[in-house]
Amino acid sequence: MDITIITFIHIFFINTAFIVVDYFILMKLSKTGVSFFPILLGGIISLFLGVFITTQTIDHFYHNQWFGFSNGIVKKSLFLIGAVILILCNVLIELPFYIFATKNKNLLVSLKSAVISNFITNIPVGLLYLAGNMYYAHTE
Repeated sequence: MDITIITFIHIFFINTAFIVVDYFILMKLSKTGVSFFPILLGGIISLFLGVFITTQTIDHFYHNQWFGFSNGIVKKSLFLIGAVILILCNVLIELPFYIFATKNKNLLVSLKSAVISNFITNIPVGLLYLAGNMYYAHTE
């Protein structure tokens, strides 16, 4: 099976699980309640759009890949840059969905929730990828 398809399936299933985790984190952070559907929709949209934007940004500035879509091997430095860009994209893309999902329509509260939720879910996954040395080029 092509590495692109395997990577896509892998990303999709991990992110689907973390969308549920995001929902529970937002439930804990929100004092007014949270609707699940906007969180699910925001998570799926930010997955596809965030990965696309990140991939295009890394390709444009570094003329390389960041997540192994082409050959399954990436430089750790590009993965780290890509992970930071992806987290920023996720926060910005998910923010309107977080505002819509909560009964409290405060922008700063929703932004804080989006940042906390994305850090809690994305940083551990990124660290797991970094710990798995077989995934990266050993030239660095």
